[in-house]
Amino acid sequence: MNKNIYYKLINFGLAINLGIYLYSLSKGFNRPFWIDEIHVIGISKDIFDRSLTEVFGEQLLPPLYFYLVGLINYTTDLKSSIYEDHFYYLRIVNILGFIPLIYGFKILKEKFKEINLSFVFLLLLSSNIFFYYSIELKMYFIIFCLSFLIHSIFLVDEEQNKYKLIFFVSSILLTLCHVFGLTIAMSIIMIQSINNFYYKKYKKLYFNFFSGISLIVLFAIMFYYATVDPSNLQGFKWVKFQKWYFRVFLEWT
Repeated sequence: MNKNIYYKLINFGLAINLGIYLYSLSKGFNRPFWIDEIHVIGISKDIFDRSLTEVFGEQLLPPLYFYLVGLINYTTDLKSSIYEDHFYYLRIVNILGFIPLIYGFKILKEKFKEINLSFVFLLLLSSNIFFYYSIELKMYFIIFCLSFLIHSIFLVDEEQNKYKLIFFVSSILLTLCHVFGLTIAMSIIMIQSINNFYYKKYKKLYFNFFSGISLIVLFAIMFYYATVDPSNLQGFKWVKFQKWYFRVFLEWT
C-alpha cells in the first residue's frame, strides 16, 4: 500500500474515532454518578478537614486521587448534595492525565523519528480504558496515562540516563494512586534490574534497588493504618479471588 494512502487512512480513522469520543464525552460528562464515583466524592469532599491518620485508616485505596477530587471540589465551592448533577465539574480532575500522556508522545517522537503518532493515538483512543475511564470519576485514567509515560521512557531510555528522574517521580505518583500503579512500576524496575545485573552496571542496579524499595516502603506506609483495623483486612480477599495481578499485566502493561 502506498505510504501516503496509509497515512490518510490512519488520519481518517483517527478523525472518526476522535469525533465519536468527543461526542460521547459531551453526552456522558454529566451523566449520573455510579456508586464507586459517589464513594470517591463522599470521601473527597471534606478530606482536607481530616488528619492523615484518619484518611489512611478509613479505606484500602491510596488517597492521592481523593485529594485531587477534593481540591476541585474545594476550588469550585460546591455546597450541594453529592447526588446533584452539577458535580460533573469534578470530572475535570482526569484532565491531569493528559500531561504525562502528551509528554510520553513527545519522548517517543524524539527517539523514533519515523513513528506515526496518529496511529499510536488511534490505538490509545480505541482502548476501553481510555474511552470509558477518561469520563469517570476514578483514578484509572490517570494510572493509564502515567503507565503510558513510564513505558515510553522504558522503550527509549534503556541506559537510564536521560529520563530516570521522571520515571522515578512518575512511579511514585502511580504508587500513590493504586496497587495497580505499584505493580506496573515494579514490573519495569525488575526488568531494568535484571538487565543491569546481567551487564554488570552496578551503579544503575543500585538505583533500581533504591527505587523499588522506596515504592514498597511508600505503599506500606500508606496501608499501615488501614491494616491496623481488622475489619479492613477482609477487603484484601479480592487479591486472592480476583487475580488482580493478571489484570494488571493484561490491561495496563
